[in-house]
Amino acid sequence: HISWFGLGNKQQVVDFQSKLKFFNENHTTLLYWNSEAYWGADVDGFDDSYLSGFYGTGNRPLYEYSNPKMREWWVNHVKDMVSQNSVDGVMMDNTLSPEC
Repeated sequence: HISWFGLGNKQQVVDFQSKLKFFNENHTTLLYWNSEAYWGADVDGFDDSYLSGFYGTGNRPLYEYSNPKMREWWVNHVKDMVSQNSVDGVMMDNTLSPEC
């Protein structure tokens, strides 16, 4: 079994995935992390300057990849989340989008 979840703040994601692990410790859990657009999750350190001013899939604001601080924030969130005991990995969505 495998599932992914990433909407909400860090603690909400960790708690949700911990509940899955409680029922089945072999269940694989992944952080869902979009590469193209900001989904509005309450992620520590997020700044509006990380957005490009353009919109993509689902009319969600696109990330501004020319901003090194945005790239650092994006990668650091992934690293932090996969260091949590209840998160086994990450599923990065929209990695082939031209915006990325």
